[in-house]
Amino acid sequence: MVDDQDRVVGTAPRGTVLDDGMNFRTAHVLLFSADLRSLLLQRLASGRDRHAGRWGSSVAAYLQHGESYRQAAERRVQEELGIVPALEDLGTVPTRDRDSTKFVSVFSGEVGDRTVQGDGTHIDELRQWSLDEIDRTLADDPDAFTPTFRVVYARFVDRAAG
Repeated sequence: MVDDQDRVVGTAPRGTVLDDGMNFRTAHVLLFSADLRSLLLQRLASGRDRHAGRWGSSVAAYLQHGESYRQAAERRVQEELGIVPALEDLGTVPTRDRDSTKFVSVFSGEVGDRTVQGDGTHIDELRQWSLDEIDRTLADDPDAFTPTFRVVYARFVDRAAG
């Protein structure tokens, strides 16, 4: 749990933070192709409680007790995709999630031309999307993406790819 300035004030089980309106931290990772023209996205598993079947960041993680944003990002990329890319810190943005403020720290990296397979319990599908395709889909069907991905993409993709 964190206060309104993103300072740690305690811990809480992940499943309770939104119900109790607590502020919390997440890390999102955007993994680009070698030419920076496409972005690996994951479609969240259909069995998930929130945003099932929607497309989201390459990887997303709730921070565990004592973990930094970077540590959470690196841990989750390894757990979900089995790779260890170099990650660049793009910054943190606060966003509303129900009655909570969620501080989202965003990292970018390169998946290159590697074929990666996702963890089947959290991810139904992984796919490279061209940035143009993401832009078109955001304009035509924004609900195809998670709310947090829409914030992350709008704030960070130009910086990450440029």
